[in-house]
Amino acid sequence: MPYIPPAKIIIPEKKPNDLKELLNLLFPNHLERQKLALLLLLRIHGDEKKNGFRAEEWLGFVLEYLGNKELIAYYIILVRKRLPRTEIHKRVEKKAKELGVHFGTAKTNYNIVIKTLQNARMIYKSRGYYRTTRRFSELLREIADVWDEWRSNF
Repeated sequence: MPYIPPAKIIIPEKKPNDLKELLNLLFPNHLERQKLALLLLLRIHGDEKKNGFRAEEWLGFVLEYLGNKELIAYYIILVRKRLPRTEIHKRVEKKAKELGVHFGTAKTNYNIVIKTLQNARMIYKSRGYYRTTRRFSELLREIADVWDEWRSNF
């Protein structure tokens, strides 16, 4: 597992206009992680009607993100064979290497993005599912309240 630093956000000069700009504050200078985080948040939030995004579906998500049709087709075949997940992962990793697909990098980025979003309190995991949370915005409001209260005392 890669080293995951605590989630930190850059305080911008002006407020972000959208989720992409917000993610740029969490993952500065790392466009791939920004893109991955955006797709992941859209997936998690979009799947919340059916309990959220299943954590064990990470491999399929990473392959979808990479977009290599041959690797995705191979993964689907392995899933249909009902192989154990660890075996599927091993075989997909080997196939990706043969195809020259940067699977290891994508997997590392996925893990960093998941942990960063959790550490920022934007998502949480419960019973094997990732879900978005209100805690991130509540925490930012509470921080603003502390600042406003401190300033008003002078």
